[in-house]
Amino acid sequence: MKIILRVVQVAFGIPWLVFGVQHFMYADFVAGLVPAYLPFRLFLAYFTGTAMLAAGISLITNIKAHLAPFWLGVMMLSFILLIHVPKISGEPSSLMTWTRALQDVAIALVAFMLAAELSKDKLASFARYASYVFAALLVVFGIHQFLDLDFLVTKTAPYLPLRIFGFMRPEPR
Repeated sequence: MKIILRVVQVAFGIPWLVFGVQHFMYADFVAGLVPAYLPFRLFLAYFTGTAMLAAGISLITNIKAHLAPFWLGVMMLSFILLIHVPKISGEPSSLMTWTRALQDVAIALVAFMLAAELSKDKLASFARYASYVFAALLVVFGIHQFLDLDFLVTKTAPYLPLRIFGFMRPEPR
């Protein structure tokens, strides 16, 4: 079981390294995603990138690894409150706005589940409840696939066989 947890830990850490590097490479773009009501938008882009890099390194090297997913979860919750809630209140009928928010909820839940597994006190009951919510979100994401086929087609590789059977419309040229 320890080997599986270690693999999950490294697999969860690698994308955070990539996201952190991207925050530096595309800092102006990321700063544009920060709500206008927050000051120091470029600084926040760099700060977030640094936090993501630190978390990825921590998870991969197993140094203070129990703290990294906890703080990533807190960061994701702050994104939900500061970015997604205002967007949802402005566009409550937009399926994509809800999906983006729920994606961050799912990432936060996974981070908290990993933090619970890596912590010494094993917050098992929290992790169990988080896994139930995560499973429910997977059902929501699955339903979304059927409700927004046009979006799905743009994200699906053209060589996949579903297009052959007519389940998906071909991309416009």
